[in-house]
Amino acid sequence: MDGRGFTLVGAQAIDDAASALGADPHDAAGAAAVAGRLGLNVLVGGRLSAAGGTRRAVIFVRSGHDGALAGEEAWTAPSPVRLGRSVARGFWSRLGFTIGMAAGRGTAVPPGPEPPAAGKVPVVSVVAPTAPPTAGPRHPRGFELELGPRFFSRHLSFSSDPNGVLRDFRTRSFAPSLGGRAIWFPWAGRGGALGALGISGAIEHGLSLESSTSDGRTYESPHRSLDGAVRLRGSFGPLEAEALAGGGRHGLALSPRGAAADLPAVVPDVDYRFMRGGMAVRLRTRTAILLAEAGYRHILGAGPIAGENWFPATSARGLDALLALSLPVVDAVELRFGADLRRYSLTFAQGEGGVPSDGARDSFVSVWAAVVLGFGGQPR
Repeated sequence: MDGRGFTLVGAQAIDDAASALGADPHDAAGAAAVAGRLGLNVLVGGRLSAAGGTRRAVIFVRSGHDGALAGEEAWTAPSPVRLGRSVARGFWSRLGFTIGMAAGRGTAVPPGPEPPAAGKVPVVSVVAPTAPPTAGPRHPRGFELELGPRFFSRHLSFSSDPNGVLRDFRTRSFAPSLGGRAIWFPWAGRGGALGALGISGAIEHGLSLESSTSDGRTYESPHRSLDGAVRLRGSFGPLEAEALAGGGRHGLALSPRGAAADLPAVVPDVDYRFMRGGMAVRLRTRTAILLAEAGYRHILGAGPIAGENWFPATSARGLDALLALSLPVVDAVELRFGADLRRYSLTFAQGEGGVPSDGARDSFVSVWAAVVLGFGGQPR
């Protein structure tokens, strides 16, 4: 078994120590006695059972400090060979956090009931005191692909309208779109500065949805977004933090429908082009992953809203924020649910032509779900 940076002691050494002590390492008292004799932090063992055509393995983790049960996970398969492969693939992704917590700070969860003696198998591996007190692997995954449906709303409001010609705008309901994001750390398994360097890209395409102005004019409003970034990642046990630097485009155009097609436009199109800096963090627990991200958008151009027919002397800045919860389904697959906000503040310094106003605020709120596929690096 790959120790992922931990020093492992095999079953034979455990059996010898248990025999000399007359102890059973499968129960709390025996585990504490064996761990004390060998100077160990964590004991990992298991028990096997079979019912019909199904084989089942339950792997448990005990604290070497007091022998208390820190946690356990179960695997099933139709044959011993496939069961062994399944345990090997999922061992560190499902038990790595528990082992790290037991090695560094005692049990990760309150002690549960003792595992039954029937069907017990030898302790298969033991983490020695040289193990780092970490709750996660040394190298997070190297590639992540996120795809799923999104639903967004938009609200554009003007701070002033002295001539009475502008209209605030909002979508009537959440508009559907499809979004995707890829994150790649090509040297994730190497560690060091090179292993922490990655890139990412995201795209969103919104389906056209009927929207309206405050005076009832109707429009179709297709929505689009594209961005990319260079990422620098640091891992601190179960916590990952990333610094981001990149840029992108985010726009929404309005196509008049019905009576609005014969009237002057009252809402300008936008096409924000920006440079972006930000931070992202993710916290891994035994059952879920919490994600948060925030960034500042330095606007290079705002599109038609900054044209000569609207507000030719326009400056703008933007902020964005994201919160998400990711639930592991099987190895390398997660379901992710989140919400994000993109907000732009525009200041109009009126020159010749255009429409008089002091400024505007343009806000986009999205809720979304996605399937996440993760590969490379070391398992979580």
